[in-house]
Amino acid sequence: MLYSWLTMIFGSACDTGNITSRAALAALTAFAASLMIGRRLIPMLNVWHNRCWREKFFARHQLLKDETKVKDKTPAMGGIIFISALLVTSLIWVDMFNNYVQCVIFSMVALSCVGFVDDWIKLTTERDGISAKRKFLLQSAIGGAIGLALYLDNYIAPGSGDRSSIYLPFVGLAIGIGPLYVAWCAFIVNATSNSTNLTDGVDGLAIGVIIIMAIALGALACITGSPGLSGSYSIPYIQKSSELVVLIGGFVGAGLGFLTFNTYPAKVFMGDTGSLGLGGMIGSIALILRHEMILPIIGVILIVECGSVIIQVFCFKMYGYRPFAMAPFHHHVKRKYGWHEQQITTRFWTITLLAIFLCMSFVKS
Repeated sequence: MLYSWLTMIFGSACDTGNITSRAALAALTAFAASLMIGRRLIPMLNVWHNRCWREKFFARHQLLKDETKVKDKTPAMGGIIFISALLVTSLIWVDMFNNYVQCVIFSMVALSCVGFVDDWIKLTTERDGISAKRKFLLQSAIGGAIGLALYLDNYIAPGSGDRSSIYLPFVGLAIGIGPLYVAWCAFIVNATSNSTNLTDGVDGLAIGVIIIMAIALGALACITGSPGLSGSYSIPYIQKSSELVVLIGGFVGAGLGFLTFNTYPAKVFMGDTGSLGLGGMIGSIALILRHEMILPIIGVILIVECGSVIIQVFCFKMYGYRPFAMAPFHHHVKRKYGWHEQQITTRFWTITLLAIFLCMSFVKS
């Protein structure tokens, strides 16, 4: 916003460079902000967490009790660190008057608020957070709001498909679904936020996977925001979407700062406060860029984690057996194959990178 105001007042005299330069500056600023916020906030979270902590907080993980006894008093709600750092950075380097930036920030902050309330209830009461039904409705309402904003969007260039279309990458087709596009967006935001939440069970796993995915989407935003590049790669040109590169740069910096506190052994967990916001951010960016259909590829870890829970519950209710030693999947490989947390994190990050390379192999220019 500061950048926007200076540009409006002084014009090119205050120009700090192109999109990539501002993205780099945003990343550095957010990284520094994340470190400063984390160093001050984590001791406060520790005091508050230890004062409110109850044994029941980890009752659902009794099978892993011996392995997680060191973690049972590690504070959650660490998502406040990178979300705050990103917001501060955005006020400096990002054009906050950009409609797409507003959509992404709204999605992230709104879902983070849902996650914060959920974490708060878990920690301070005997209740197990917000009920699944109520959380689903809140996530759907937020996703629906994003969908409505995009449905009414007037930035899509002519010839790139109507505003209610689902773009199919690699084949260059756009399928119009009319007002159902709003429900489609609600589904995507729900799916990405919940799958990110399920992935957040090993130190550094979720934040690392999302950072890698965000970098890939940032590169895509560079292409979709450029008439020349988008035409060269035969993908929809989306005017002003390149500003998302700066926002993503800020997130990458904030995420790396948080990762210094979240790597094994973690000093803080992001909690639902962070995981729901991260998933909403990734989902909304993919929707804005009209490339939500690549999420099952670049987000293969999210799909596996969420799918393992669905399969586990379905098989147990229908047939009375559990195909996995424990769900989500990272608990399965930890329990059945003896993978250490650092092995899980490194291998899942590697799989995410390979999935992105696979996605790139289908791109034609």
